[in-house]
Amino acid sequence: MLFLPPLKVHRAKQRQSENPNFSTKILRKKSSSMPDKIIMTREEAEQYHWLVSEIAMCKQSLIVIEADKKQWKRSPSTLKDLAETRRLLEKRIKMCQEQCERFEIWLAGVSDPQVKEWLYARCVENLSWVQIAVQDSHMSTDAIRRRVSRYFEKEAKK
Repeated sequence: MLFLPPLKVHRAKQRQSENPNFSTKILRKKSSSMPDKIIMTREEAEQYHWLVSEIAMCKQSLIVIEADKKQWKRSPSTLKDLAETRRLLEKRIKMCQEQCERFEIWLAGVSDPQVKEWLYARCVENLSWVQIAVQDSHMSTDAIRRRVSRYFEKEAKK
């Protein structure tokens, strides 16, 4: 069995409720009996690992920009370019973080615990289907992949 560490879902939901301008692709139903539902495609879910990597790379670039800023004190045009690059990187980080939070909220809402475990291994830990099948030795690679695919198909029809 894979271990599912707690995700930062509560914090993301709290930020969402505090900030009315918080924008993710949450579909809201008019009915009060139906909770918020996030629609996620398989392709979007599998982007999670790469979004986390991109956030780390952008943060590293921001550190480099801060170091470069000291070198270019006497060149206003270069400082202006560095400031624009910094702004774009911060915007990209924010967008990636929102997509990550959206995925985390969605994953927490996956109703099938076994599919949730496999999706965590595939999307967060970036394991291959073969590696997941090795860890979950009672099912084949194809059976796991088909079950996850069926879950996405079922969710898309809802």
